[in-house]
This record gives sequence, structure tokens and C-alpha cells, in this order.
Amino acid sequence: MKRFMVLVLLAAMAGPAAARSPCAAARLRGPELEFALKGTDLAGALKLLAEVAGAPIVVSGEVRGRITMRLRRVPFEQALCTIAGLRQLRVRIERGVYLVTL
Repeated sequence: MKRFMVLVLLAAMAGPAAARSPCAAARLRGPELEFALKGTDLAGALKLLAEVAGAPIVVSGEVRGRITMRLRRVPFEQALCTIAGLRQLRVRIERGVYLVTL
């Protein structure tokens, strides 16, 4: 019983094992995208990028603002991480879903 409790406590302290940040990877993956958006809602732009790439995404309601961008032959994760970096957003993958939060 004590051993089980210790394992549960260690697992809780470690956080979700399935979550990782794609932005920390040496090589950013995904299909290459081409986009031109001007003055577009940020959350909508992120969802559109993911839809075109065929990637599941959840964008927090706290993500607000507008963005103008032009991308040519940029892998999906690179585009996502570049936008996130400009707006100080966090991107992580949890169970195959991209999560974007403040």
C-alpha cells in the first residue's frame, strides 16, 4: 500500500507525461504551408493553420489579438511556434492534440 501511494504521488508531481512542447524540438514537423493573412483574429488564424495541416488544435479563450503574416513553404509546427513566440503563447502537445494557451 505504501509503495502504491508513493508511485501515485510521484506521478502527480511529474505532471502529465503525455504533454510536450513541439517548439523545443530541434526539427519542427508538419506539412509545408503557404498563407497570407492580414489583420486576422489570432485564434482564428491558429485554427485555420491547424485545419489546413490536418492537425487537431485547441486554442484557449484567453488568446486574443490580430495577426498579419505571409508564409511560404513553412512546416506547420514552425509556423505555429513562430506565431506563439511573437505573442508569448505556450504550445504543447497532449495526447496528440496541440494546446495553445497564454
